Amino acid sequence: MGVFEMPSFAKGTLAVANAVAESTKEGAYSLIGGGDSVAAINQAGLDDEVSYVSTGGGAMLELLEGKDLPGVKAIEDRAQKKRSFYFDLIKIFLLMPSVKWLRIANV
Repeated sequence: MGVFEMPSFAKGTLAVANAVAESTKEGAYSLIGGGDSVAAINQAGLDDEVSYVSTGGGAMLELLEGKDLPGVKAIEDRAQKKRSFYFDLIKIFLLMPSVKWLRIANV
């Protein structure tokens, strides 16, 4: 692993990339994360030989550690608010027939 962009230093990086691709063929799950790692696997022409390629190196590691990512958290919070809104709307809709019956019965 090193300055893979320069051919005289690329051997180690290419060897690791080939080892990861070979392990994937044998059933291992391989995850390439981060800009330089992605560039190296692409340069080796092995991006289709691994399980998953992520450009989010540091963010990917934080997610794997179980930390909250601010962007993901914002999306989850927004989705929760929408679910709550639609749940309330459904409750109101389901209660509407009851309100109608109460008016008919003059309750």
